[in-house]
Amino acid sequence: MVRAIASDGVVPSAETVRDESYPLATTLSIYTLGEADPNERAFLDFVTGDRGRSIAEDLDFFPISARLRRELSLRARQIGEP
Repeated sequence: MVRAIASDGVVPSAETVRDESYPLATTLSIYTLGEADPNERAFLDFVTGDRGRSIAEDLDFFPISARLRRELSLRARQIGEP
């Protein structure tokens, strides 16, 4: 079993992960080689949708903020551009 630990006195929580004050948090990134095909797009839509986020939260992952989700989406589009 993995236990979350405080770092520099900051306890991990949805809030401290979201506001980036907990230094040991990281973002899960998912990439495709080029433009996502229909199956990849369906998977990406699922994991970023309500059901996928709910499953992630049930597994004790913290959801990302709407601001970070928009930023990552923009970055993904930029990576896919020629």
